[in-house]
Amino acid sequence: MRYFLEISYNGHAYVGWQRQPNGVSIQEVLEDTIALIMQEPVQITGCGRTDSGVHARRYIGHLDLQGLLPTRLVQRLNRMLPHDIVIHDLFEVAAEAHARFDATCRSYRYYISLGKDPFSPNMAWHYPHTHLVNQDLMQEAATLLLDFHDYAPFCKSNHDAETTLCDLSASSWTIDNERWVYHVEANRFLRGMVRLIVGMCLEVGQGKLPLDEVVASFDEKRQVSRAWSVPPDGLYLDRIDYPHRASWKPVN
Repeated sequence: MRYFLEISYNGHAYVGWQRQPNGVSIQEVLEDTIALIMQEPVQITGCGRTDSGVHARRYIGHLDLQGLLPTRLVQRLNRMLPHDIVIHDLFEVAAEAHARFDATCRSYRYYISLGKDPFSPNMAWHYPHTHLVNQDLMQEAATLLLDFHDYAPFCKSNHDAETTLCDLSASSWTIDNERWVYHVEANRFLRGMVRLIVGMCLEVGQGKLPLDEVVASFDEKRQVSRAWSVPPDGLYLDRIDYPHRASWKPVN
């Protein structure tokens, strides 16, 4: 039987979603914990790969289980999981349902705190030079991205993506007295794309990178000059949309 898991996690202590030889991943912790209860091998296919230190508010993965589900499985799993990983729901889905390929929209948010916070230092990025940033220019840079479809300028040079085409449906900043939040939605994202976009917006806002240069990088399909990747601390996978979510059957 195939199931979808809906989870949240604080990625600070992990090497990312995917299993890695050099550290503990979210996938590893979940698979090992579920296998311990179900007494069968478990492999979870995630909706995407979040990098080391990146968080998720709503992450979806699918897995196949052969045995009967114990009662209150989600509650039992949450008692066994570390405090920084939470399972919200478990759904029975169609046998062909796929957490990655069925997703139609992914939403990310990046949080920049205007002041240092000693109580949650890894949950947002404190950028000490926000006073140098022209907020209107930063917003203009974010809006500009909606005019394009090939995001090669915002892809890491060592990427393994088959295509750099993405359909962005939202790209904007929300600004208040305590934090800045960048919100972006698309059908898919390239590795490192959101963090490079945030870095670009800050460079434009400080007058270090003209918008004309950003446009030229799209036209020439090259990485944008002065590109830099902001730290992972502020990045959250916020939401994943699926066209047939109403057909998912909650279990337990």
